[in-house]
Amino acid sequence: LPEQKIKNTYLPSWGKKQSYAMLIRWYVRKKQWKKATQYYNEAVKCYPNDYEFKKLKALIKG
Repeated sequence: LPEQKIKNTYLPSWGKKQSYAMLIRWYVRKKQWKKATQYYNEAVKCYPNDYEFKKLKALIKG
């Protein structure tokens, strides 16, 4: 997910972590392990100490 490029205090800059979690869960549900792994790897690169992503890792096969 790209970073917000426009520095505007009125545009939301939150929700990126939740978006990663939703994408990972979606691809796990659809058994698209490659995509789930891709978004998991991106998420832990941005949020290495996040507890939710550590839990989601257990759902990913492959």
